[in-house]
Amino acid sequence: MTPLPYRPTIVRDDLVLEHAHGMLDKMVEFVHEGRMEKDFRWLGFVQGCLWATRIHTIGQLANHNRPPQPPARDEGDDIPF
Repeated sequence: MTPLPYRPTIVRDDLVLEHAHGMLDKMVEFVHEGRMEKDFRWLGFVQGCLWATRIHTIGQLANHNRPPQPPARDEGDDIPF
């Protein structure tokens, strides 16, 4: 089988984001139906769109899925005055 020649495609950021936005309502339905695996795949796609359009970095997107961390404590916080 002969590979197809490479043809770069120009994709407009606004169309990518419009498509990702259109997926969000359906993702809510997946959650209500208990279809979490599909929802996670779609979440990954939406995150990929946000990265590809340079809205967020991979690091920022990874932090979106993490639970909030408690604030750092100072060493003297346990000492009553």
